[in-house]
Amino acid sequence: SNATSCVKCDLTCTQCSYISSNCTACQSVGFYASFLYDDGLTYPKCMAICPAGTVGVIATRTCDSCVTGCA
Repeated sequence: SNATSCVKCDLTCTQCSYISSNCTACQSVGFYASFLYDDGLTYPKCMAICPAGTVGVIATRTCDSCVTGCA
């Protein structure tokens, strides 16, 4: 509809889109940061540690895929 409303993002998200669990940016506090992980199957989520097969990139605060052959 033409109506719009605001909802709070999930606790680990600093920004979200359309629904509270669709994170577009993650919280960071000093040296500690959470990383945005998008598995392509669910909504992107913020994680303190990136899952196996990915690496946390501090500059972008995202979990990026490892090069082929790396875990």
